[in-house]
Amino acid sequence: MLIVDSVDERQRAIAAACKIVSFCAGAILGGGVMVAVTETIGWTGIFLGLASLGAVAALSVIFLGGMERGAGARAPFSLRNLAKRPRFLKRIGLDCLLFK
Repeated sequence: MLIVDSVDERQRAIAAACKIVSFCAGAILGGGVMVAVTETIGWTGIFLGLASLGAVAALSVIFLGGMERGAGARAPFSLRNLAKRPRFLKRIGLDCLLFK
């Protein structure tokens, strides 16, 4: 959502499509790579590799949070603003129950 909110409103449809395609390609290629290297690096290596990729992704979001947003963008992302949304906690609870 950060990438879609950070582009100009005229380009949001293209940004959303690129985001979905890159997510799907990453899931397919990343899953294949993880299966292929399981014997080589073991489960500990896979866990550490995925943890480091998650840390890099989290740091990039933290540092990109201060970038200038496109015209008509929403308020900056924060957990406080997210928790104030009307149905946010209900949706999170339902997601946790469904994917438990």
